[in-house]
Amino acid sequence: MADKKRFVISCGKTGGHLFPAIAVAQELKSVFNDKVEMLFFISGKDLEREILNKAGFNSSAVPGEPWTRKFSFAFFKFFFSHIHGTLKVLFKFLRRRPVGVLITGGFTSFPVGVGAVLLRIPLFIQEQNIFPGIVNRILAPFARTVFMPFEDAGKFIKSKNIVISGNPLRKEIEEFMIKNEKRTENKKFTLFFTGGSQGAVSIAKAAIEFLKLVKENNLEDEFRVYLHTGKREFREIDEMVNNLNLKMDIEVNSFFYNIYDIYLATDLIICRAGAMTISEITVFGIPSILVPYPYATGNHQAKNAAMVVDNEAGYMFNDNEIKGENIFKITMQLRVNKALLDSLRKNARKLGIISGRKVIAEKIYNQTKKKDESLSCF
Repeated sequence: MADKKRFVISCGKTGGHLFPAIAVAQELKSVFNDKVEMLFFISGKDLEREILNKAGFNSSAVPGEPWTRKFSFAFFKFFFSHIHGTLKVLFKFLRRRPVGVLITGGFTSFPVGVGAVLLRIPLFIQEQNIFPGIVNRILAPFARTVFMPFEDAGKFIKSKNIVISGNPLRKEIEEFMIKNEKRTENKKFTLFFTGGSQGAVSIAKAAIEFLKLVKENNLEDEFRVYLHTGKREFREIDEMVNNLNLKMDIEVNSFFYNIYDIYLATDLIICRAGAMTISEITVFGIPSILVPYPYATGNHQAKNAAMVVDNEAGYMFNDNEIKGENIFKITMQLRVNKALLDSLRKNARKLGIISGRKVIAEKIYNQTKKKDESLSCF
């Protein structure tokens, strides 16, 4: 059998960039019938390497500093690090030319994308958010295909070949959905408060306020609550919940390993508006109260949340506006108005695309093979 060809994937250091990249890589290995070697170019953080090693992928670190608009020492670090990174990428590409390059955003992706453009290697971009990051916006005109998550996202990027693919979700989500086609029917209205892996103080405090209102109105038997705190705030939040002396179904945890079971049981989720979070909850058809992270680059989480609200699949509050009384009011409305709840679920499912990783992998495969279906070295 001929030597395996190389396919390069580059992603930023956040999970929002890394996990979609892994999902596509897994599917690419499948469509290429294991005739391709996957190599990740990353920032080199230990957590990135650990996650990729567990997923079975090799990685290589690429120099690069975050973009800065201020003319300072940080700007020079940014400038020279990306020159260094681009030279390193060009050297690696010339030694063993990839059949294609996929970037998912983040500053590490910039020298990798530039290297692909300079050597005329097919470049593909996968953007997770409705408003693209700066690296993806800069490189989009040079990409063979840009994969976008939602219908409204294409207007924010310049490319002649945009494919609305949805975000690439992990294979286990699809497998779980197949095994559990029906939503868990609960007698109790179920809420899931989560600030993501790091937690969110504003959401946790709003959850405590909500729980106080539930107790004051003698509704403890009517609700089930899951509260995800993150590690930093777990002890403090758990103690605050215990001090309420609630007589209701409530589970407080720093991390939930049974997240998909909780998704199936949830009637309303209160969470950040990260792209991958929205992609997952819309696939599960969960109505949401979205609280965009206020310091997100380009305010992209607010744009993600606005898209959900515009499609009547959820609600949005700014970080300084989210209060327990807001959540309580919406919850009481949905609890008695089943038609409204069902409408929100239906509209959420319309936004959800579960086949993202397959669409992306198949498009890339078709654009990086010869007519005889063997892999091209270009």
